[in-house]
Amino acid sequence: GSSDGTRELALATIAVFGHATGEVHDGRHGGKSESLNAALALARTDIVVRIDADTIIGEWSLHYTPRWFEDPQIGLVEPMCFPRAGRRSVFPHMRLFEELKQFGLNHRTIQTVDGVNVVPGVFTAFRRALAVELGGFTVGMNGEDGDFTLRASRLGYRTWMDTKIVVYEDVPPTYAEIREQRVRWGRAVHHNQARHGPYRAGVATPKVWFNQTQQFVKCTFAPARLMLPLYLLLTAMFEGTQRDVILIFLGGYVIAEIVFVALQAVLTLGFHQGRHFGWVLLWPIWHLFLMVFATESWLSMPGRPIGIHGTRPQAITQAVIH
Repeated sequence: GSSDGTRELALATIAVFGHATGEVHDGRHGGKSESLNAALALARTDIVVRIDADTIIGEWSLHYTPRWFEDPQIGLVEPMCFPRAGRRSVFPHMRLFEELKQFGLNHRTIQTVDGVNVVPGVFTAFRRALAVELGGFTVGMNGEDGDFTLRASRLGYRTWMDTKIVVYEDVPPTYAEIREQRVRWGRAVHHNQARHGPYRAGVATPKVWFNQTQQFVKCTFAPARLMLPLYLLLTAMFEGTQRDVILIFLGGYVIAEIVFVALQAVLTLGFHQGRHFGWVLLWPIWHLFLMVFATESWLSMPGRPIGIHGTRPQAITQAVIH
């Protein structure tokens, strides 16, 4: 359904394949989830891999993927993500530090205690039978990859992350593009919490909702986390009675950033990304931007009309930005 030459580019690429075959299918321009479901309906293999258009797959990634599905409990497999090189922008460097922490540390830690982390849409390997059982991908929401992961987990399937499966994702090079992406990701956290919070998933399955709820709480309190240090600093400057206590509290913020920068430095060296080492000093500034984006995701959340003057609620596919 694309109108930007995607079909022609895909056909040209397939024509020069040396070790694979490919097909291009035309469909309605109905959004990402609808396209994924159209492809899923055509798939016949036991294992399916969804890959974003701006993602480059590591040479051996597909080789290492199928082995994990020998375990019947594994429903989804995720990769180790890195940003694509070659962009003259600060944002790929900041994204690298996020990915080292998210995939290189957080996801590997969560899976060791049978927790559930969101398998990203950049590369998701999953059982086709599982996807059919779930009815495909949910249409009309941000974060369909997270929703798919959490629904699969509520059925009892586990996720697994393998550092030998490597992909390289594109990173928006400009502020306007990175802002649009992060605000959309923030909305995805809220949408998935509404569908998979403890009040929906149940207290008997904390492995499903714990990490998602933690992300939701962090996003929810972003406005306070953004403004509190400024408020405390101004109070310490003009109100002397509580200055010592306030400065100690502010010191906690500074120490937390120092600890995180130190952790990022260790991960950067551990994953042989030392050429990015100096950029880690900009992380505290990037952290402020993340809180601004999270705040905007709240303020820009699309809603439905409340029915005044005879208006009708919009269909969910119209009310929610894909």
